[in-house]
Amino acid sequence: MATSEKPLVDAIQLAIEEPNATGGIHDHKIEPVVSHCRSHPAHCAREAERLILEERVEALFGCWTSTCRNAVKPVVERHGHLLFYALRYEGMEQSPNIIYGGAAPNQLVMPAVYWALENLGNRKHARQSGKRVYLVGSENVFSRVVNILIKDILAANGAIVSGEHYLPLGSQNMESLVADIADQQPDLILSTITGADNAGFFQTLNRRGITAESIPVLSFSVTEVVLSGQDKIPMTGHFAARNYFQSIPSPENQAFVKRFRDRYGEKAVIDSPTEASYVNVHMWIQAASEAGSGNLAKVQRLILRQSLPAPEGIVALDPIT
Repeated sequence: MATSEKPLVDAIQLAIEEPNATGGIHDHKIEPVVSHCRSHPAHCAREAERLILEERVEALFGCWTSTCRNAVKPVVERHGHLLFYALRYEGMEQSPNIIYGGAAPNQLVMPAVYWALENLGNRKHARQSGKRVYLVGSENVFSRVVNILIKDILAANGAIVSGEHYLPLGSQNMESLVADIADQQPDLILSTITGADNAGFFQTLNRRGITAESIPVLSFSVTEVVLSGQDKIPMTGHFAARNYFQSIPSPENQAFVKRFRDRYGEKAVIDSPTEASYVNVHMWIQAASEAGSGNLAKVQRLILRQSLPAPEGIVALDPIT
């Protein structure tokens, strides 16, 4: 997941440099300590413990997959610490020690599925009875849980699951999956395939002659960073659902994009986890500034009342959900 995760580190670094340029938090500079999680849950948990006990960090920002977050959750709870998580996630979990900065299913997946049933597929009239939907994802917590929720929506709207397939992370061969899609001929595909694996999926669809016109794909895990990778993803005509895109025309977002590219180059690409990472740090900075320091106990009390005009729009922490 390195290609997807590096821009998050860049965003966190930028969010730290901005207040440091004017003195930091009450004349104390913020120091980032970067640890390589290796996309491995057990290693993520060990590194979280090391950062807390040996590095004495005052907040953790990280994890990509839900599996890694699940592994870190008992660590931050055991130590009464704070983890800021930036990814859209499957819900079904809450912790007083985790700030979930990404979209939950009711904020992203569910509205997008309703929209897809209304607007995509060979039978385009609204929520037609019997619309056939193929579910494909990576073998991870997010895909499995989100597809349970999606199947409830499909059943309630008379749609049929024509196929369901999960790929191990890093899959190279998509031929059997795409062959099954070709055999089933669904009206649309809902995809939670993770990261760079999307390149192989869409390339294989193209080789089999499955286009956006014949079977459109709505993806929940394709980002601008993934699209800009070395393995080009032929997604023309297909769809992606995210809670942030770098093309948002608001003044706040355009200013953010300019600051990011001034720091990392004109070709730098920003996606929703990158933006959420930046927002998470500024939420913590606001709470720490109000507390007078990064003192963990004080920040934990104050973090729940923070809000800010983020690049994606007003973001506020919800202490209930």
